[in-house]
Parts: sequence; C-alpha cells; structure tokens
Amino acid sequence: MLKPVAYLLIAQIVLFSSCASVFNGKQQEVVIRTESDSTEIFVDGVMIGNGPQVAEKLDRDVEAKQIKVKKEGHKTAYYIHGQYKRPFTHFFSYIPFLPLAGPYVDTYSSTGWNYDKITPKYEAGPVIPERSKDQKYLYAQNTNFNVNTGDATYSYYNYKNYLRDAAPNWVEGNSESLEIDNSVFSSAVNSFLYEHNYADTTNVIIKRKTNSLLLDGEVSDLDIKEVTMNKGHTTNFVEVELEIKWSILDVYGVSQLDKKIKATSGQFSTDFYGSSNNPNVISMAVNDAITNSFLKLIKNFEVKKVMEREEFNPEEFEELTVSGGVNPTNLGISSKSAVTILSGDNGHGSGFAVSKDGYIVTNYHVIAQDMDDLRIKDDTNEIKAEVIRYSDEVDLALLKVDKEFDNPFSIPKTENFKLGQEVFAIGTPRNVQLGQTITRGIVSAVRENEGIRLLQTDVSVNPGNSGGPLVDRDGNLIGVVRSKLLGVGIEGISFVVPADQIRQFINVKN
Repeated sequence: MLKPVAYLLIAQIVLFSSCASVFNGKQQEVVIRTESDSTEIFVDGVMIGNGPQVAEKLDRDVEAKQIKVKKEGHKTAYYIHGQYKRPFTHFFSYIPFLPLAGPYVDTYSSTGWNYDKITPKYEAGPVIPERSKDQKYLYAQNTNFNVNTGDATYSYYNYKNYLRDAAPNWVEGNSESLEIDNSVFSSAVNSFLYEHNYADTTNVIIKRKTNSLLLDGEVSDLDIKEVTMNKGHTTNFVEVELEIKWSILDVYGVSQLDKKIKATSGQFSTDFYGSSNNPNVISMAVNDAITNSFLKLIKNFEVKKVMEREEFNPEEFEELTVSGGVNPTNLGISSKSAVTILSGDNGHGSGFAVSKDGYIVTNYHVIAQDMDDLRIKDDTNEIKAEVIRYSDEVDLALLKVDKEFDNPFSIPKTENFKLGQEVFAIGTPRNVQLGQTITRGIVSAVRENEGIRLLQTDVSVNPGNSGGPLVDRDGNLIGVVRSKLLGVGIEGISFVVPADQIRQFINVKN
C-alpha cells in the first residue's frame, strides 16, 4: 500500500515542480519589431525578413539571440532578445508539498523561461552622413586603446537590473586582463572612413593642408557590462561604454580641435559570438562604441567647420636674396651642405644650406611640431635655428643658423630635371646617427596636385629624410624631399618639391 502512494507522490513532485519545463515547449513565437518597413532583421546571422515586424519561432535554449537591424544609409544596430521571464506554470512548482526543491528544477531548465512575446521597437543605427565635396578628407592615424592605468571596469548585472538602469550587482576593476591590439581599432576606424568616402587613396595620394586632416583617438574610461538573462546561467551578452578624446590635426600633425565624446555600443551576444572571456566579443563591442562616438564627432558643428575645404592660396613673401650658392662638382661636396634638423626632444628631419651665412631650406612639416625649439646638429654640438618664413600649403620653410657653409646649394631659376634622370637623396633617415646618407634613384614622373608640381621618384627615403636635398650626379640641387607613399605592398614611390618652387613660393634666391 505504501509503495503506490510513494510512487504517486514522486510523480506529482516531478509533474508539478517542473510544470514550466514540461508544458512550455522547446520554441516560442516572438514578434520582432523595428521602426520601419525598410529595415532588414537578422537573428543569429540569418535574415528573417523586413520590418516593421516579423514573427519568428525562437528556441528556448537560454541563449541570448543576436538581433541585427540594417537600414540603407544607417549604421548597423545590435540588440539581443533572451529568456528572462517565468511562465505562469512555474508557480505550480511552489505547491505545498514541495516548497523548496520544486523551483530549482525549472531554474536550471532551458524551457523553464520565456521570451517577451513582443520585442521593443528596435531602431536602426544612426544616419551615416556622407562626406561632401566641400569637406576635407579624414585619415585615422592612431586610435589608442588606453586602459592600462586601471580605468577599466567590469560591471555585472542581472537582466532586470539592467533594464531598470539600476546599479550593477557587483563591479570589479580588471584592466590588466584586457589584451586588445590597438591596431584593431585604427584599422576599424580607417575602414569606416574609406567605406563612407571620408578617406581616399585614389584621388588624394598627396595629402595637403587644403584637402586633408588627420584623426587621432584615445579610448579611456571603459566600462564593460556583462549581463545574465536568468538565474543559474552565465553571461549572455556584453555592452560597452567608453569615452574617446578625438584629436583632429592638420596634415603636419598640428592640432586643430579636441573633443571628448562618450558612447555606448550595441548588445553583443556571448552565446552567438563566443564567451565573455573571448577578447573578440569585447573587441566587437568596443569597435561598435568607437564607431558610434565617431558618428557623434562628425555631426558636431565645430568639427564640420574644421573640415571645410580650403582654397589653395599661398602666402606672398617679399623677395629675399641670400649670399650666393655655388655649383658643386660632385656629391661629396654637396653632402657637406646637408644638415640634420632637430625638433623638440625627439623629432628630427633634414635640410640644406642655401647661403654661406646659414640660411637653411627644409619642409614645413619638419618644424611644425615645435618651432620654438629647433636646432641643427653640427658634429657633437647643436646650433639653435630660427624660423624666417614658411609656406604650410607648399610644405617649405626657411631657417637661419649662426654657422658658415663653404658650399651652399644654388637655387635654380627654372626646372632642371628630366624624366628618367638619375638623382640622389641626401638626408638623415630614421636616426640622427645616419646623417648625410646618400641614396639613388630616378625621376619617375611629374605630378600636378592642386596647383603644385611634385616630382615622383623611386629614391629610397625614410622618416627623417624629409626636407633634405635631391641632387643630380654632380651635386646640383633638383628638389626638396617631401614624403614617401606608405601602404602594404608599396615600395619605391616618394615625392619631391622641385627646387625652382623655393623661389616661387617662399621667394628666396641666391
């Protein structure tokens, strides 16, 4: 008699304590809503239809479903939808004869939880404004993931607290465990710039003050939110809040505007993209927040003002005649008039004398960062240099030092080069210990760039060569080394300001 009663009690316990699990089913139909019928809705990477609403059966597997909303002209938006509600059958597990054990059966069952039957109205991301033809191009230099000073936190939430915007369940600082490559973010920002016509390598190979700006960003104050949808389960999604100090600079690295902008990422399912310990999930969230921050940046009125394209209008200078140059007879004599220019604590470039009493020609970008602390290297000594004049539109500058030169370069009155002609660059590549290094190449082409002629050459140049002389085999001045074209797979393309433009744009002759 006791055995049948015991079996009956056990059956009732199993039945009532797991009612939600037994009767809830393995799937639930959910209506996913967006703000318009022009949006595309994706669930876990699969497109399920267009808005404004789509009914879809979602598995009850206690995994946060990754919702992605796309719309033409808008940034992609990321949301999650997960099980966090109890079905009404759950309350049968509290029947009097099993007040303790019953609820825990449903807690750890994937079918013991429900989705919201109708989602919030998911919006597409912000509008992406395309760059207008009257705006300068933007090129990302560095986007630094600067969270090595303890300013990163992990905040842990249950989903109901997250929805109420309540305080997290607990917080911990854990910046030392973050290992995310800075290049991930520089690459991501640049990809966005190229995709939406903010950067261009086809038409603007030569970046000029009139047509281009540089963009730096420093990420700080990072808060990584990890959210659990229901009891008894691990993190279901990650969201990131951060602050970025954006710096807009001209092509010479001189700051034009700084802006601090906070932004929040979309929600990224750790069930779909990988666990919360996977750096890729955090990288995706950080990258999304950076993009959101950038979109706020380019809509800012002050930023729009800085981005306005300028007309080429070089400053006019009074003619300056300096003590005459000489016509050298070989490269050895020419190299003695090439100098290393030191700027600030660590910067350096090249230059060359155009007068016996110490007038030096170089690039403007060599001196732009610190005009008050310029020197030339003279054996073991340093001689202070004074800025006399410069053209930031043409990238030329004239300095004066207290030093005598025996064989200063003669500035040509007209073009003195030919295509295919053998030429030599003299300068200080990479390190100040490599002063008066000579490399060889040819004049490959002549390029016109918004009112300025540039020589293209395959001479080997490196950082530090800028401002140095390009000469022929006899040591006659051909031009001023300006820049090297950088990029994966690019070799042997550098640009030189023809020497006759020293007369034309900064009005110096000898």
